[in-house]
Amino acid sequence: MKSIKDEKNYILPRRELIFEINHATKSTPTKHNVREEVSKTIKCNKELVIIKKVDTHYGSTVSHAKVYVYDNKDEMKILEKIREEPKKEEAPATESKPVEEKPAEETVEKKIEEKQDGKESKAEEQSPK
Repeated sequence: MKSIKDEKNYILPRRELIFEINHATKSTPTKHNVREEVSKTIKCNKELVIIKKVDTHYGSTVSHAKVYVYDNKDEMKILEKIREEPKKEEAPATESKPVEEKPAEETVEKKIEEKQDGKESKAEEQSPK
């Protein structure tokens, strides 16, 4: 892992770095692995390291990681959206009253009757007076 770019952002209290990671015999490193390596490389607390992205071109064995290292944890919490707790499971919906099912024969008979009634009423409307 080697540092390509290291800039201090004076407006926001952080360092902005870009690292080049060579992983010829391994898969693309995870953000967790990159975070560990960056904290060792620049000798800082890993809780202050945020990996924005790890980018690898198709077929390449070299990745580029965009990394932010904050000066303190309070500023980091203000500027970054960090999921500290896993999402809570949604509460089950309130149970509704069970729907009474009618036997299939009854519903079929009602539909036939409705169709016949509908045809009769249409015939009455169309008949000349």
